[in-house]
This record gives sequence, C-alpha cells and structure tokens, in this order.
Amino acid sequence: MTAIDQARNTTLDITEQKRGEAERIGQAVQTNSSGEVARIAHELVGCSVCRGVEGFTRPLRELERLAHEGDLSGAHALLADVRQKFPRVQSAFTQLVQTLPTSNS
Repeated sequence: MTAIDQARNTTLDITEQKRGEAERIGQAVQTNSSGEVARIAHELVGCSVCRGVEGFTRPLRELERLAHEGDLSGAHALLADVRQKFPRVQSAFTQLVQTLPTSNS
C-alpha cells in the first residue's frame, strides 16, 4: 500500500471515527456525564486543529469549558452546531481524498 493509499484510508477512517465521537458526546450530555463530555470534546479539538478543521474548535472548546464547570445546560446548542458543520467537513475530506492520485497512477 502506498503512502497515498494510506492517507486516503486514514482520512476516511478518521472522519467516520470522529462522527462517532460526536455522537458519544451527545450521549454523555443526555446522561449529564460532564467528565466524558470534557474528555471527548478535548480530544476532538486536538484532532480538529491537527487537520485544519478550525470550524469545530469553538463549539468543542465551549463544550469542554461547560463540562469542566459541571453545567451542561448550553451543551445541546453547541452539539447541534458541531453536528450541523460535520457534513460539510466530511464532504471536504471526501473531495480531498478523491483528488489524490491512485496507486495505479
């Protein structure tokens, strides 16, 4: 497998994995698990910044802050913001992957 093939697979895997983590934040909000919200939000901020997805960082950092304060009352709106942006991010990654040359090129 070439480096380009690995990049393609990794990008698609990460996108799906991060969507699952966003859903886990939603479950943690529902159960008022502040520690879990803070942990997942912090991890997603790091992954987002590393991949240049700055649009997620503001609501995720705010989610993390609320969780550390133990008050998740505003979490639903922030999570909705993340979920609303996710399809655009996934589409951008998909388009990027499609521009990569294949190993047969």
